[in-house]
Amino acid sequence: EVLWTRLLGQVLGGSTAAFASMLSSFLLGIALGSAIASRFAKTRNAATIGFALSQIGSGVLAWVAFRAADRLPELTAYVGASAATPAKGAAAAGLILLPVTLCIGATFPFGVRLLAKDADEAAAVSGRVYAWNTVGSIVGSIGAGFFLLPMLGLEGTALVGIGTSLALALLTA
Repeated sequence: EVLWTRLLGQVLGGSTAAFASMLSSFLLGIALGSAIASRFAKTRNAATIGFALSQIGSGVLAWVAFRAADRLPELTAYVGASAATPAKGAAAAGLILLPVTLCIGATFPFGVRLLAKDADEAAAVSGRVYAWNTVGSIVGSIGAGFFLLPMLGLEGTALVGIGTSLALALLTA
């Protein structure tokens, strides 16, 4: 999210609207991805495959979106997005971020089903997965904002995130 806010801010301006556009796109994608994946996370085997595929999707689609960032000015101009038109900026952010965030959202139900041996463990495992997700979000935002972006720039930081998703997919398989 820190990376995408910086990237979108270069086109939409460093405004509250740019941040809100990124955040709403992320939350929508995460919610939809989680809802879709929950229908497929019926068995541990299906969850293992789904988790690995969602991590691969997150990494590959993030790479594609980052590579397409050169065309971000064209996309925002096409939809008429600017700092003065925040709704159009939200549409541009959604077009760019929704595919990646669908995969990110899918990881939660797959992760819970992967770790829960049966329905009796689902609540406790959900709590643990949610707690680790929150810790990861905190560490990731601090790490990206204060360390990775200043040291590696946008491209290097994107590659760290992409590499992390692909490594998780390999560890799952």
